Amino acid sequence: MALEMTKEEASLELKLQANRRRDRTVNRLLARDGWAVVRIWEHELRKPALVVKRLLKGLA
Repeated sequence: MALEMTKEEASLELKLQANRRRDRTVNRLLARDGWAVVRIWEHELRKPALVVKRLLKGLA
């Protein structure tokens, strides 16, 4: 049986979908202008080695 989303969950899902669309648009525009996009989330800072690896990959 599928569980129905609460209003809050549905609202959050819509917000996340809009954020993903915005991120794709911004990434595309920046790439078009020659920028490399490396997005690092706050929770990822707990793993500095991963952050450094992604930054180096983005700079390559």
